[in-house]
Amino acid sequence: MPGRIASGSPCCLAYALHQGGREDLIEKFGIPLDEYPKRCIEQIERWKGQAEAYRSADKIEVQPSKEYASSIINSVWTGEPSVIYCNVRNNGCITSLPANCAAEVPCLVDASGIQPTYNVMVTLMPVLLSQ
Repeated sequence: MPGRIASGSPCCLAYALHQGGREDLIEKFGIPLDEYPKRCIEQIERWKGQAEAYRSADKIEVQPSKEYASSIINSVWTGEPSVIYCNVRNNGCITSLPANCAAEVPCLVDASGIQPTYNVMVTLMPVLLSQ
């Protein structure tokens, strides 16, 4: 949908405007009050279809996902290491930033969980200079 900010934003905004007695703004901007619940109902129906297909399938093939959650679960469960980029408390990961700020850094994920890497700029400097 054009102009969407986030999944539930139009619904939340419409609710706030409705509760605040601003039906005039709901009408003026054409804010759909029932759009989000309709999408939820449609998604549940798709899930029901998928569940039935899985139940009746002889074999289920799972395609790798680009989502971090699947990568994290796989690495923690199997111990197979992977690298993801996470926003973490800096705590010295990037030495030129304050310790208590947030920093997005490469993190190693394995059976021990998620561990941020340290001295990222030292590690990445040759790569950055070569470009």
